[in-house]
Amino acid sequence: MVSTPWAVVSLESGTDPRVAEGPARLQPRPFPPAVVAGFARKFDWDITVDVDDDVGEIALMEITAQRWIFGGP
Repeated sequence: MVSTPWAVVSLESGTDPRVAEGPARLQPRPFPPAVVAGFARKFDWDITVDVDDDVGEIALMEITAQRWIFGGP
């Protein structure tokens, strides 16, 4: 039996959470240039380094959201 890697991620705003579930796969290096540029632009973060002192080893996972859960008032 082959199982599909599955991930659940949550973006917590404190009052309006978002949860996504779906199949996941680890992206091999080198990361796509558009993704590297997007992280640099949005977060001022170079994801091409092997280790970041703030987060440890850097890995990039692609998650295809198949289910969203929205919360809040």
